[in-house]
Amino acid sequence: MGALLTFFPFLRAARECYRTIKYGCRTGIPLVEFACLVISVVMLRGNVFSKATAYAGILGNVLLMVVEFTLSVRGLTDAGMAIAIGAGLSMMTWYFLVGRRLFQLGYGKPDGARTKSG
Repeated sequence: MGALLTFFPFLRAARECYRTIKYGCRTGIPLVEFACLVISVVMLRGNVFSKATAYAGILGNVLLMVVEFTLSVRGLTDAGMAIAIGAGLSMMTWYFLVGRRLFQLGYGKPDGARTKSG
């Protein structure tokens, strides 16, 4: 992890930011992650969003909950940051897939094709 932090200084900055956060400031974050996890599970059971979208959300939110735990335990911050990279990539994928599907639904057709107007 040390070599990775050498090449990517923004990861070092993110790690130091997480180290300075007090416990009282982070109580709402797991609640938001749990809510997004519930949304992802509902997506998995429905027919509107693809299974890939649901699984990306489940994976990302579970990893974010693991990150919250590892960052709260002293001495596991490097492991937490390594897990956070995977969680962040998964969540970016989830946001992209959800946004794309919502745009498709906004066009009025289930497959996302545009309708002719006029």
